[in-house]
Amino acid sequence: MQYTQACNKGILIRNTPRLKVSVWDEVEEAKSQERYARIMEATIPFVDISIEQGYRHNNRVMNNGVIVYKVDDMSIRKSIRALCTDVYNCCIEYDQPECQIFWCILSQKYEEIVTKVDFDEIKTRSGC
Repeated sequence: MQYTQACNKGILIRNTPRLKVSVWDEVEEAKSQERYARIMEATIPFVDISIEQGYRHNNRVMNNGVIVYKVDDMSIRKSIRALCTDVYNCCIEYDQPECQIFWCILSQKYEEIVTKVDFDEIKTRSGC
């Protein structure tokens, strides 16, 4: 696959290899890892408030290990930067390195620029 050609909206990202159809799936899995679990009590209210504000809990969780950005259109570039800034700022504000939780919520505002593909469509150096 030619990743930049497949990235027809601005961002190309792959689904998680294991089906996680809700941000709560990601929260529960993250609790099993100390680096995420230690601050999860502060992260969960972010999710609750976001859902109260109209974000969906049942947004498919994405794998953030490989993301392709197509930045040739200035308006799309601004949206890409805004999404990345939003996710980064939440990671810093909540001291939470589990960015998939924030991506799952915040990317909903930017769905028009995100192309989602199956996990195995984007290969990494390790072949995964």
